[in-house]
Amino acid sequence: MPLPLVARACRFVRGDGGLTITVAILALFLFAVYPMAEVGAIATGWLDVVFGVFLIACATLFLEPRPLV
Repeated sequence: MPLPLVARACRFVRGDGGLTITVAILALFLFAVYPMAEVGAIATGWLDVVFGVFLIACATLFLEPRPLV
């Protein structure tokens, strides 16, 4: 059984607030971080790894089967 704090965090991420934060981070990556990498201000190797881990984490949190109501 997960800890109460972890359970609350998982519920928040799966809810509307978590989705809003996820979309904000995605927009930050696409419109701020990647253009800075094209100019050379940020190294692109680690940026691709971080973005990939972010996408995998989002997929595992949001695509879990949920019971039908």
